[in-house]
Amino acid sequence: MMYRQSRWCTLWQFALLLFLFASSGHAEEGHAPLRFSYPVSDNPVFQHRDSYFVSLLKLALEKSGESYVLEPITLSAMSEKRSKLFLRSERYNVHWLLTSEELEQELLPVRIPLYKGLIGWRLLVISDEYRDKFSNITEPGALKALVATQGLGWPDTHILHSNGFSLRLAVDWSGLLEMVSKHNVDYLPLAVNEVWAEMPTLKAKNLIVEPNLALHYPSAYYFFVSKAQPEQARVLESGLRKAVSDGSFDALFYDNFGDDIERAKLEHRRIFRIDNPLLPVKTPLDDKQLWFNVSQTH
Repeated sequence: MMYRQSRWCTLWQFALLLFLFASSGHAEEGHAPLRFSYPVSDNPVFQHRDSYFVSLLKLALEKSGESYVLEPITLSAMSEKRSKLFLRSERYNVHWLLTSEELEQELLPVRIPLYKGLIGWRLLVISDEYRDKFSNITEPGALKALVATQGLGWPDTHILHSNGFSLRLAVDWSGLLEMVSKHNVDYLPLAVNEVWAEMPTLKAKNLIVEPNLALHYPSAYYFFVSKAQPEQARVLESGLRKAVSDGSFDALFYDNFGDDIERAKLEHRRIFRIDNPLLPVKTPLDDKQLWFNVSQTH
């Protein structure tokens, strides 16, 4: 009788252990995955432009090792200012935006520059007839004596103005090109990762990328999330830092922009470096592995 009771006690204890183990496993598996949602433009041009950010978002989440659900939210094209409102209202909860002090006060930034600062490396679109005019420029003052064009409301407009550049503004892309092609202005600064895709349009208007000069100012696109979702920010930063450390971040970056960088031949250009008054004080400029520089070759 005692043997039977002991046997049943042992079996009961074993069953209890199995139950506790299974319950623990289900608790792990049942842990709700973090939800991430991001905007997708209904415009194919913007979809193509944003594909790099989407790939980087997926890479960060995969590298994080966390359980997650990723959902695209299709919307009409919108300004970054509108996106800030959508993030705050949690219509979606992550977007890639150009940082500023104001934006970092209203949202949570993940301070890993997604473009590695490449957006602040600017080449000059000029009329082919102005080659000689620009070939004689050897210092920033000579460039400031000419007139540039930028878009109305672009952050770059404020950056150039604050550094003493002369500007005439346009409300849309066609207006910018028209002003350069009709010699109403002298040049249009565009980012290294933007300008080459526009070459067919530039050639049709007898415009070229000036071959000897470049502007540079520090600038950063980050992933931003609502302040109500710090866990999403933590996971994104963890994943991005792992991608930086293992090289997969740079691999994706150069796969997308390596040809643009090589074509720009920045190492052979005279580079005028200017300040960015919009850059927040917490920008990690001292973390050199996060930023592109001319000495890097891939």
